[in-house]
Amino acid sequence: MAVGHSGFAVDQQIAKEVPEIDVVVGGHTNTFLYTGPTPSIEEPQGPYPVVIEREDGSRALVVQDFAFGKYMGFLEILFDEEGKVSSWQGNPILLDATVPEDPAIVELLEPYGQDVKRRVRQKVGQTNVFLKGDRLTCRMRECNLGNFLADAALNYFIEQPTETGWNFVAVALWNAGGIRASIDERMNEGNVTFEDIISVAPFGNTMDVVALKGKYLRQVLENSVSDYDLDSIDPPGGFLQVSGLRLTYNVSMPVGSRLIEAHVRCADCRVPHYQPLDEEQVYWVVMSTYMAKGGDNFVNIQENSIGSRNTDELDVDIIIKYAQKYSPITTGLENRVTVVSSRDDKPLPEVTDATQAGDPYDFEGITETITIGMSTEEPVGEPESILDNIISEIDQGLDVMKTNLDEAAEKANKLLGIGLPIG
Repeated sequence: MAVGHSGFAVDQQIAKEVPEIDVVVGGHTNTFLYTGPTPSIEEPQGPYPVVIEREDGSRALVVQDFAFGKYMGFLEILFDEEGKVSSWQGNPILLDATVPEDPAIVELLEPYGQDVKRRVRQKVGQTNVFLKGDRLTCRMRECNLGNFLADAALNYFIEQPTETGWNFVAVALWNAGGIRASIDERMNEGNVTFEDIISVAPFGNTMDVVALKGKYLRQVLENSVSDYDLDSIDPPGGFLQVSGLRLTYNVSMPVGSRLIEAHVRCADCRVPHYQPLDEEQVYWVVMSTYMAKGGDNFVNIQENSIGSRNTDELDVDIIIKYAQKYSPITTGLENRVTVVSSRDDKPLPEVTDATQAGDPYDFEGITETITIGMSTEEPVGEPESILDNIISEIDQGLDVMKTNLDEAAEKANKLLGIGLPIG
């Protein structure tokens, strides 16, 4: 049995190419596999298990069981006299309220749980603003929690200035897959706790500074939107939140040419300002060790790095130090990243205050602005005619709103498994 965290495609490759392996238990992509009717809202991406037939006539079984501890994998296997897989059965078990807790394990964990509760309640900062970190925001557009995290990473590496520059590094990247929660300023009187921080950044990454030529930094930034899909209800984590960059993407362009404008904050300057990205200039960039080693498909970073500085400092500790230093937190949206929609060549709408204060999900679909009024290019008619025109435009506007709300409800139903009314 091989247990790993390489992603579903690599799991299958390992099963195919290593004849000594009977079962691959994988992770990283959190692929949901299931045979038969599913017990919850997830849609299977294949049967459980996926069977890999090898050229020598043997077979291997590949399984994953989603994420968040929602399921427990269950697979029974029979082997023949030669030790080869002959039959199997099983499916992931949904760990809902029908599955009882093990009292012995609960008792064993109790003292550790008390220690954890004391630690996670510790205040590390204060926020005046909602730090929005949900998947459909931070993986599709600039989000203010992403700005805060990228600023925190950069701030950790600020050193004494030289005669010509304010710092050796002026840019930081934070992959949106490394943002796992929001921080609500209305909760706990705006106090930011250790629990908030580890909920946002639970992976225990360390931070690096990597030197890249501008042309390779451009490739990294292009990779940020290589899998961009306006209709995705579960976008990938490679979308980059940034500090020290101003970027404009047009996702209607082919992959590899979607970055249409990039300005970089200078480091070797006494007054920080933004300059067009220079293909031959070397830029030092702060990022997680995970990214620096190719995580979230950023393989070109490791391939093209011409220098690096590593630290054993955890991202959580870096965030906490920044929160303590700059509380109360007031980070907002700053037009660091603009994504132009392929549908209307206009920037995607910013997250509104109403959205920030409500559900943690942003539902794509409400994309049209309804304008009610009269054109000044046409002669003004009788009052009754004017009123008729206004009523007609209102009716048209309501039709558009209804269509878009239906689309939003349909996406909500797919995402959350609820029954919002449609129609």
